[in-house]
Amino acid sequence: GRAAQMAPLAAALASEGYRCVALEIPGHGAPGRRSTRWHYFPRDIEALTQALGSEALAYVGHSSGGTTMMAARRNGRIHAQRYICICSPCYPFLSIDAARNIFNASEGVMKRYKLHLANAFGVAWDELEAGGSFLGAAENLLLVYAGKDKMVPQQEGDRIHALCAGSTLFKTQNYGHRSILSAPELRVEALNFLKQ
Repeated sequence: GRAAQMAPLAAALASEGYRCVALEIPGHGAPGRRSTRWHYFPRDIEALTQALGSEALAYVGHSSGGTTMMAARRNGRIHAQRYICICSPCYPFLSIDAARNIFNASEGVMKRYKLHLANAFGVAWDELEAGGSFLGAAENLLLVYAGKDKMVPQQEGDRIHALCAGSTLFKTQNYGHRSILSAPELRVEALNFLKQ
């Protein structure tokens, strides 16, 4: 996805007085560029944090951006009072499935790719696969999932919510993986969560 897809949520939060900054990961969803690197996500989230010069009230991540954001939090690279993950997978299974299906990758190649992902996330593969990026988030975490999402099922929210006692889980039966970003329900839930 692109940073611009976060504009409806950012505009709603800004209208309530919050300063919002959208991060564009190089090559991720950019026209004319078909690749990115996993290590860009935590690196650039940390760099943005340092550039802002003050602790963030909240980080908001969509899809795998939420998962890498939470890994950066777990590794101490970022810190905020709140974290909002929208349609985020427990671990990067979308990337694993794509590598397996598109490239018909052997088990040896898949093992190396999992090690690569673990290094990029800064979490051992077994721990990453078990939701390790999210551990310790507790009541500081809002999870939002869309019922018509064909990429990340709502069960991922259930799984993460079970790992993070005290987290808030919101599900809507509407919207798809990207259309949730413009949903009025998302704006309401995010604002309520930030105001707590």
